[in-house]
Amino acid sequence: DVEITLDFKEKIPVSYTASTHISAAEIYDDKDIYYGVPTTKAIPGDYVYLFANAEQGFKPLKAINDKGETSDFVIYGDGIDRYAYYAQVHVPDDATSMTVTAEAVAAHYAGGDNIVFDGGHYYAAGETVKFTVSVPSGKKIDAVTAKDANEANVPLTVDGTYGSFTMPDADVTVTATFKDVEQGETVNVK
Repeated sequence: DVEITLDFKEKIPVSYTASTHISAAEIYDDKDIYYGVPTTKAIPGDYVYLFANAEQGFKPLKAINDKGETSDFVIYGDGIDRYAYYAQVHVPDDATSMTVTAEAVAAHYAGGDNIVFDGGHYYAAGETVKFTVSVPSGKKIDAVTAKDANEANVPLTVDGTYGSFTMPDADVTVTATFKDVEQGETVNVK
């Protein structure tokens, strides 16, 4: 004999409430806006994804459901035509409906030629910024430096082509200089 127990759950209404400094937001059923679709319903115990953009000078920080559970926003795609950030939001098991809000934080721009930033270009003061130096063919890194908008040096940690720094309360430009690789010279790649 086989006994089967089914637990059917009805989808509940889910919505987003406008939040300070969030310029646009929408709930999707998947963490990919091209694969998923906007949704207004979800299954309790499952997840939905809040995609968002923030006003100039801000970035989305946390999504909060009406039970107080929070989730961090992560970069979806800097320069994407729709939404730059998303957060995976838990739909509580006992919910009969759910409303999501978002918190934004002041953010500064990190940029530089031949520099690829792991988390996009906008960071809050105190946030760790990780980057990779894109070395042109036939070149090697001579130096990597960073300065804030006031031309003050920003301390960096650099290991091979990877680097990081703590975001100050200002925009930062990372500069990499290169020199030619000499014929027959050994270059270490990490």
